[in-house]
Amino acid sequence: MRTLTIILLLTVKLVFSQSYIESDYQIGLLNTSINAQHILDGSGFLNNEFKEQFINDLQTDNTIFLFQEYGLKYRNVNGWSVGLKNNILGKVQFPKELVQLGLYGNGQLLGQDLSLSSTSAEIVHFTKLFYDLEINPNFSTSIALVVGHQYANLNIKKGLFSTADFATSIDYDLELEAQFSDTSDIQIFSLNGIGFAFGADYKKEIENGEFSIAISNLGIVRWNNKTSNFSLNSQYSFDGIEINDINDFNDTLITNELDQIEEDLQGSTIQNYYHYRLPFRLNAHLSQNLNYKIVNEVTFGVDYINNFYPSPRWSFQLHKDLKKHRVSLGYHFGGAEHSGFEFEYRFSGNRNQIRLYTKQANYYNPESAYGIHFGIGLRKILKPKQEKKENEK
Repeated sequence: MRTLTIILLLTVKLVFSQSYIESDYQIGLLNTSINAQHILDGSGFLNNEFKEQFINDLQTDNTIFLFQEYGLKYRNVNGWSVGLKNNILGKVQFPKELVQLGLYGNGQLLGQDLSLSSTSAEIVHFTKLFYDLEINPNFSTSIALVVGHQYANLNIKKGLFSTADFATSIDYDLELEAQFSDTSDIQIFSLNGIGFAFGADYKKEIENGEFSIAISNLGIVRWNNKTSNFSLNSQYSFDGIEINDINDFNDTLITNELDQIEEDLQGSTIQNYYHYRLPFRLNAHLSQNLNYKIVNEVTFGVDYINNFYPSPRWSFQLHKDLKKHRVSLGYHFGGAEHSGFEFEYRFSGNRNQIRLYTKQANYYNPESAYGIHFGIGLRKILKPKQEKKENEK
C-alpha cells in the first residue's frame, strides 16, 4: 500500500501557487436616502425649501453605512498566508421623524406623535492577525487573533415624542440601551478587547466559469471590564411652569425644571466585561466566460455583513480583458446603500499588479450619487506561479 501511494505521488502533476505580498485599502460612506444633490442644494443654508425637499426624499427608515478596511498579507508558494486586517464598521439607522424633529424642532410639529423607536447606531474598530491555509486547490480555512480597539452601540427600544396642540404640553417616553468600550484614555489602537475569528473559502471550476463562496469573521471579542453598559427608561411630561405671582419669577424656576429633566435622563451605568459577536461576512460569486468582443466575462455576486447590512447586497459585473488590463462595470442593489453603478480597473504585470475600484460610480450625476467609496489594491509577485511534472513511473 505504501509503495502504491509513493507511485501515485510521483505521477501527480504538481501545481505551485504564486508567492506574493499584497496590500489593500478601501474607505466608504454610503447611504440609502441622501444624495449629493441634497447637499449641493443646501449651499450651507437650511432654508424652508431645502428642509421640505430633504424631508420628502427621505424614506420611512434610513441607513448610513461607514467602513474603512486596510489589509496586508504575505502568501507562500506552499499555500499558506499570514497577515493583518484592520476594520472600522459603522451603521446608523434612523426614521424620517428624527430628521423632522432635528430640522424643525417641535414648533412645527404641534399635535403630532413622533416615533423614534427604529433609531440605532453601532460602530466597531478591530484588527485581525490571521493565518490562512489552503487545504486543497478548492478549499482553504482561516484562523485569526482579534484585537478590539473601540466599540459603541445604541439602541432606542422605545422613543415616543409628542407636543400637544398650541404647545400646552410636551411629552416623551424613552427606553434605550447602550454599550461602549473604555473611554478613559482614547487612542485609535487602544487594546480594549481580545478575541478570535474563523473563516473558510470554497471555489470550484464549472463549465466556462467558476463558483466561489466564503465566510469570514466568525468569532467573538471580549471587551474588558471597563466597558460601560448603560440603560435608560424615562417618561416626562412638561405642562409649563406655574407662576402665581409675576414678581416671584426667576431663573431658579427654569433651572429646577431642567435639573428634573437631567435627573430623569441619568439612567444606570454598569462597568463590566461585554461579549460581542463579530459581524460575520458571507459572500458568493458565479462567473461565466462569454464569447463577445465587447465583453468576455460576467460575474454575479451576493454579499452580506451581519448587523450592518439590512439586506443582502446583490451585484453583477461585465468584464473586458485587454492584454494585461481588465475593465469592469457593474450594478448593485440592496445592502446598506442606494442602488447604483460600480467600476473596477486591474493591471496585471509579471511582477506587479494594481487594482482600483469604487462601489459608488454615480459621481457623474449628483442626484444618483448616494455616498463616496474608493479602494486600491497592490500586489508584488515574489515567485511566479509555475507548473512542473515529476518523474513518471
